[in-house]
Amino acid sequence: MIWDPSSALADDARDVASAVAHEALALLTVSEDSPHPARIAAAVVGASLAAAAVAAAVALVLLILGGISDVVVETASRSTAGTVRVRPRTTPTSNHVVLVGFGQRSQWPQASPFVCKLDAFLRVSGIKFRLEPARSAADLPTGKVPVLHFRGEVLSDSHFIMKRLVAEGLAPDFDADLTAAERARAECLRHTLESVVYWGFVRERWCNDAIWPHTEAEYFASLPWAVRAIVIRFVVRPGVVRAAHAVGVSRYTPSQWESILADCFASLAAQLGTNRFIMGDRISTVDFTAFGILANCIYYEELNPVMARHACMHTNLVEYTARLHREWIRS
Repeated sequence: MIWDPSSALADDARDVASAVAHEALALLTVSEDSPHPARIAAAVVGASLAAAAVAAAVALVLLILGGISDVVVETASRSTAGTVRVRPRTTPTSNHVVLVGFGQRSQWPQASPFVCKLDAFLRVSGIKFRLEPARSAADLPTGKVPVLHFRGEVLSDSHFIMKRLVAEGLAPDFDADLTAAERARAECLRHTLESVVYWGFVRERWCNDAIWPHTEAEYFASLPWAVRAIVIRFVVRPGVVRAAHAVGVSRYTPSQWESILADCFASLAAQLGTNRFIMGDRISTVDFTAFGILANCIYYEELNPVMARHACMHTNLVEYTARLHREWIRS
């Protein structure tokens, strides 16, 4: 998921300023036969006021973003009080491992397949960590989650975070027993899930107007109203929708996209078969990816009903997800 309000805001501000300048230029363009000083004066005043309004709006949003940078919002268990606590954010020390994602439902995986993937990897590897939601764009160097605060460093991208932890001997190499052919097959499955199936979440959660209110509530309910009303709705969401159009996922018809999903989930189910894990009787790295995708499909059905329906067509995928959920998350 992309969340970089500061850069997106700057882009939108430049667009608005450009539009204001264009309109002012149009007003100032007077034919040589009939120059009109009053019209020129009115155009100058109008352009100045419009530019001032843009500057004020940008300043307001930046002030709001700055105001939330000193706090972190923790969403309490939805099944209990459904309340929100706000406390000062502590800076992780070199001994702390902090996973930055979203506010977490009680006993449920994160509403992000990549945060869920890394969460499970850390648990299975026996690495103790603290889960915290992102407080501002400054927490997300690449504009996306997850982020891991580790030994004084800020690491981004679940794939490279996992490789780093394995390389430093802090996590097992879960692919050590795979043959070259099995590694190649597992890598193809990972790319299918992360580069194709993942965009189904974007298509449903971000691009579907009927589902968007649920997505906004799930992801951003803990943010101040002004941030949701201005930054999330008019900067962040439009940026994600444009990205979905750019990669092509939102250009498919519903039947075309469902056909793609059907093929992807059928391939995953065939590879799993009756095995305990995707590649056989032992866990491998692709299991963390598969769990992140499937858990988000199944446990967040209200955010992605089409994805959930296709995933649940395969009994072995549902049973696999439920078993790993019990073993990895609830335990």
